[in-house]
Amino acid sequence: MTNFDRRKKELAFKLFDVGAVRFKLKFYKAEPEKLSSLFYFDWRLKTHFKGELFEPQLIKQIGELLFDFSCKLNLRFNQIVGISEVGESIAEAFSLAPRFGHYCSLIKFWKEKNKKKQKIMAISQGIWKPNETILLIDDVVNEATSKLEAIKVLQENDLKVYDILVVIDDEKGGKEVLEEKGYNVYTLFQASELFNFFCQSSKSVLS
Repeated sequence: MTNFDRRKKELAFKLFDVGAVRFKLKFYKAEPEKLSSLFYFDWRLKTHFKGELFEPQLIKQIGELLFDFSCKLNLRFNQIVGISEVGESIAEAFSLAPRFGHYCSLIKFWKEKNKKKQKIMAISQGIWKPNETILLIDDVVNEATSKLEAIKVLQENDLKVYDILVVIDDEKGGKEVLEEKGYNVYTLFQASELFNFFCQSSKSVLS
């Protein structure tokens, strides 16, 4: 069976049971015989929690597991930033994990419209010093677009990014794009190993 420790197994089963992780065969419309995706992640579960991003205990569980993961990796950072609404919720839980007296503050993003009425990412909240190091946190990495946009905004504000911490790698190439640009990307799960884990656990994975 896929080599997950107890806490990762518990989280994997929980994500599956609440419907956050699903595996569905999707094909390109122009090429019906060509598979476009097998993995599907739905982090907003209206049927379960009335539109809330999970119950607080699950967010807390994810944040603490990511925090412990960052300790094992010996990551060094001054502040953290969550990308997307889900990533921000996870980052907040991460910041509240036991830190043995070390406080880690949050910088928050939002989307604003530029002169061309295009939605762009901007910092909405936070206090920082020039050259501080930021740890990026997100729920999923598929394409690298949102991460690169966030990094650009942070760099324009004299902040440095070296490491990105993600719950699931969707294995669509985004992780490799970021790594080619010099960023370290660390993930708790890969989509394919989750699929194998659930198959080996006798879960009915394909919807």
